[in-house]
Amino acid sequence: MIQLKKTLSILVLLISLTSYAQDEPFYKTYDWDEKPEYTINEDDSVGIVTYKDKAVREFIYNKDGDLIEYALEHHILWLNSDQAIEDNNKIYLPYSSSTELVINKGRVITKDGKVIELDESKILTAEDDETKQKYKYFTFEGVEKGSFVEYYYVFKKYPSYKGRRMAFQTSHPKYNIEFDLYSPSNLIFEFKCYNGLDSIFKDTNDTEKAHWSLKIDTIPALDRESQASYDAQREFIVYKLDRNITTGSYDISSYGKNAENAYSFLYNNTNKSETKELNKLIKLSNVKEAKGEIAKIRAIEDYIKKTIFMVDANSPDFSEISFILKNNFADESGFLKLYARIFKLLDIKIQLVMTSDRSSIKFDKDFEANNFLTDYLFYFPGIKSFLSPTDISSRIGYPPPHLTNNYGLFVKEVTLGDFNTGIGKIKFITPVHYEKTYSNIIVDVEFDSEDITKTELTIDHASGGYYAMYTQTIMHLLDEKNKKEVIDAQVKFLSEDIEITNKTVFNDDAASFGFKPFQVKANAETDVFVEKAGNKYLFKMGELIGPQMEMYQDKKRILPVETEFTRSYHRIITFTIPDGYQINNLDDINIENDSKKDGEILFIFISSYKVEGNKVTVTADEYYTIIEISPELYEDYRTVINSAADFNKVTLILEPK
Repeated sequence: MIQLKKTLSILVLLISLTSYAQDEPFYKTYDWDEKPEYTINEDDSVGIVTYKDKAVREFIYNKDGDLIEYALEHHILWLNSDQAIEDNNKIYLPYSSSTELVINKGRVITKDGKVIELDESKILTAEDDETKQKYKYFTFEGVEKGSFVEYYYVFKKYPSYKGRRMAFQTSHPKYNIEFDLYSPSNLIFEFKCYNGLDSIFKDTNDTEKAHWSLKIDTIPALDRESQASYDAQREFIVYKLDRNITTGSYDISSYGKNAENAYSFLYNNTNKSETKELNKLIKLSNVKEAKGEIAKIRAIEDYIKKTIFMVDANSPDFSEISFILKNNFADESGFLKLYARIFKLLDIKIQLVMTSDRSSIKFDKDFEANNFLTDYLFYFPGIKSFLSPTDISSRIGYPPPHLTNNYGLFVKEVTLGDFNTGIGKIKFITPVHYEKTYSNIIVDVEFDSEDITKTELTIDHASGGYYAMYTQTIMHLLDEKNKKEVIDAQVKFLSEDIEITNKTVFNDDAASFGFKPFQVKANAETDVFVEKAGNKYLFKMGELIGPQMEMYQDKKRILPVETEFTRSYHRIITFTIPDGYQINNLDDINIENDSKKDGEILFIFISSYKVEGNKVTVTADEYYTIIEISPELYEDYRTVINSAADFNKVTLILEPK
């Protein structure tokens, strides 16, 4: 865990000031059925079912009055296919320096009712070759189709209570779902259920402990669908500690203290030596030669991302400015601190933004919990733009797209007398406008007068925004071979069988990203777009926009479509009909499909042509102005997506006059 996240998790109260007399931990009175007799009513086409899914979280004071947490997981899986058996013959257990595995048991109940219990030799420890991190896992033997695999374990850990997520829904059905949370009676938790999950209830009969529970007979399977944020759409619960009635502390997990802690981490404990070193960096970045705020931000960002490298380390050194500037390494919190202090020296106003990856969990603006504060951006109110401090391919104005179209906690500096601190406000992170992410293709086709199947192409491909981000910003890191491959791909996406005769590249540098397109102009020769058929020629004109995705849907759409970013495409194809030939199916080019709301176009594909003498100019435009498409709009969206695929299939017939 990085240092900033540690800072944000510090409590503003000592929750262990008063120790409560409690019963033994719940897990000590819990066990599986001694003689399991599990039955399930599913047909043989079903590969896997969760027969039981039980999770318990218990917060309890130890003998020293410190709060600790026990986590119990008990699962029974019915496996009825070779794939299900292969996927579940190993069960991984929590195992780290911060956890203590208290109980771990596993067994197989065969289709005939035979019970095969795991002995210690089947609970193995391994080590990841790259990270060197150790992990434990069960290995089950004797599993056949129709068997039940059952396991449960308990681990003891440092308590985590300022926002935790528990997901229950999967791609297969579940039965007998239970969730329980126990705590000392002075600690009050709050819960919120998402995506249709039933509500949590508090047990008022338990006087020794506070107890909340969730019991559900069945949770249906949720199938994965293309372009859907599956994890964010599953049924899940978020819980957090809200108050300690003994100390009178309320809103323990609120964002107010997070904002104060974040500001303190970013700006406190500065010294003259550090400031001197930061000023050296500012001088090396040539920021003083930049004109205007955005140019200064670009200079700083470009310099840092080219000279200081990200490390994933659990050491406070990597978040200390002096260490970072000396060694050119920093962890995530170190980058946050570095940017914040540089921009403060430059008197550029910034706000730290804490948010979530919307593909995993969408930021809930109505329920304050730390599990929504997983990712960081900087917001510049002067230019209304965002910067990602750690994503090396991102640049100002183009934050990682999965952090946009989402809410976030914006931390702003305020002055109270002689005291500076941070206050937080939840605001929307607006996605980048669709016109700023584009792929523009202009192709001029010249048929060989001796052999019409051969063509010479003049290609101009310009891309900007997110379509250029993963090329333009990293070109300086590539060797000549890889750089050539990246550049050639801007032309050869039309077909690998194109022979490039010459090319010119524009703006292939990180400094250009965001305001100049990554552009390749090329001449090429090929025979892949025209075929001879008797005395006619088949001109596969539609393929000159490159391969297109085609969407199929055999059943009703359930989940919203969620794309990475809004986007636009503009294509112009020109060609001259060879002398002595004509094209009678030019109207095949005319395609138009769109979807509108309140008169505004949400997404559209439109293609048309015009003829001047023998010269034909074809235009195809396509754009998507929204990121999330509801199931009700799915058919419209699919039609527009498939319109591009339909255009891609347009073949014009050149026949003698």
